[in-house]
Amino acid sequence: GTPASCPGVIAVGGLRHAGSKVGFSSLGSAIAISAPAGNCVNIGPGDACLYPMLTTANSGLTTPIADAAGGSIYTDSFNISVGTSFSAPMVTGTVALMLAANPALSPVNVLAMLQASARPFPSTALSNTDGTPLQQCVAPAPSGFPPFDQLECYCTTTTCGAGMLDAGKALTAVVSTRNYGGLWWNAPGGSEAGWGINFAHQGDTVFASWFTYDLTGKAWWLVMSANKTAGNSYSGTLFQATGPAFDAMPFPPIGSPGGAVGSSVGTGTLTFSDASDGTFAYTVNGISQIKSITRQTFGPLPLCTFGQQVNLALTSNYQDLWWASPAGSQAGWGINLTHEGDIIFATWFTYDVDHTPMWLVATLTKSGRTTYTGDLIRLTHGPAFNAMPFPAIGSPGGATGTTVGTVTLSFFDGNSGEFDYTVNGESQSREITREVFTAPGTVCH
Repeated sequence: GTPASCPGVIAVGGLRHAGSKVGFSSLGSAIAISAPAGNCVNIGPGDACLYPMLTTANSGLTTPIADAAGGSIYTDSFNISVGTSFSAPMVTGTVALMLAANPALSPVNVLAMLQASARPFPSTALSNTDGTPLQQCVAPAPSGFPPFDQLECYCTTTTCGAGMLDAGKALTAVVSTRNYGGLWWNAPGGSEAGWGINFAHQGDTVFASWFTYDLTGKAWWLVMSANKTAGNSYSGTLFQATGPAFDAMPFPPIGSPGGAVGSSVGTGTLTFSDASDGTFAYTVNGISQIKSITRQTFGPLPLCTFGQQVNLALTSNYQDLWWASPAGSQAGWGINLTHEGDIIFATWFTYDVDHTPMWLVATLTKSGRTTYTGDLIRLTHGPAFNAMPFPAIGSPGGATGTTVGTVTLSFFDGNSGEFDYTVNGESQSREITREVFTAPGTVCH
C-alpha cells in the first residue's frame, strides 16, 4: 500500500533476528530491501523478549530533561520496541551516511547501491515454533482474490526486496566508487576565475590538465598523470609541451618529426577531503604553492564510476578526457568535457601556429538529441600561475579572452563523436573518442 508502493519510494520490509520475514511485516514486489525489525519469539506473560530493538532517547521536546525527572527513555527486554518503524530508519540512516560520503548520488544511485550491497536472505535451516519446516514467502494474492496471511517465512527477492541491509558494505561501495573527474577551480568557487584544472579519474590514476598562465602572463597548460599514493592522495610529474598547430592535417604523432614534445617542469599532489573539495600542491620550475580547490558546478552533477560499465558506448553522459579517433592516432592534444545536465563545458588543450601551448574553452548547450553547440573562447593572457592574490577577470591584471569561433560536438554513442570547430575563420572536423588510460575506463550517469 501507500506510501511504500509509490514511485520513487524505497519500501523496507522487516526481518527477524534469523533473517526470515517477521510476522507483522508486509511483503511483495514493491519492497526494495529488508532490515531488522525485532521479534520476541513466543513471549509469555512476564517473559523477557529475546530479540527486541534496543534504543535510547530523551523525552525533552526542545532541551534534555534530567534523568531524575524521567527524561531518559530506553528499551530493553521488558520495555520492548519492535516493528518496521525501526527497519525503515535503519535504511534512512544508511542513506544519510552514503550521501555524506558522496552528495552527488541520485535517488536511483542510492537504491542501486543499497540493493547491490545487500546480504542474501537465508533459505534453509529454519523452522516454525512448532517444529515444522519454514515455508518460502509467496507473492500476495492479486486484487479480487481472497487475501491470506503470511507470518514468518523465507524471504525471496520478489517478496522482500534485494536482500538484507548491509550498511557497512553500502558505505564502502560509495567511498570506493568516489570519482574526482570533472572541472575544478580555486576554493571558494569563483575566487580565482580565469584558470582551472580538469581531472579524468580512472582506477587509481587521475590525469590532470591544468589551464593557467606562465610567468610572462601568456596562456599555458600543463598535464600530469597522478597515481594514487594514499587513500585520497594522487601524485605525479607535471609536463609542459609544444607540438603541431591545432589545424595540422595530418597531425604528426609524438616522437615523429614535428610531433608533440613534452618536458618535465615539476611535480604535483592532489589531496581530496571529500568528493568536492581538496588541495592542489605543486612545484613548478622551483616555485612551490598549495591551492585549495573545489568542483566547478553549473548543473546537476553526474555520478561517475570506474569499471562498472565495460561498454563505454552505452552511456549518454560524455564527461571524460577525449582525443582523436582512432585512439592514439593524434597523441599530444585532447579535449576535456565536463557534462552536467544539458551543458558541456569543454577545455581544449592544443598548440598555436607557432607550436606553443594554446588552450580554448567553450560552454556548449544541448542543440539536438546528442549535439552540443557554443562559442569558442581563447584565453590569451592572465595572472602568472603563482600570482598571490590572483586578480579577477576584468580587473587590472586579470585574465583576458576573446571569442575566436564556434564549436559543435556531435556524439554517435557514448564512446565516439565528432568535434567540429571554426577558429579565426578556419573550419575543421575531427573524429573523437574517449581516452582510456586505465581499462575499462570511467562512465558517468
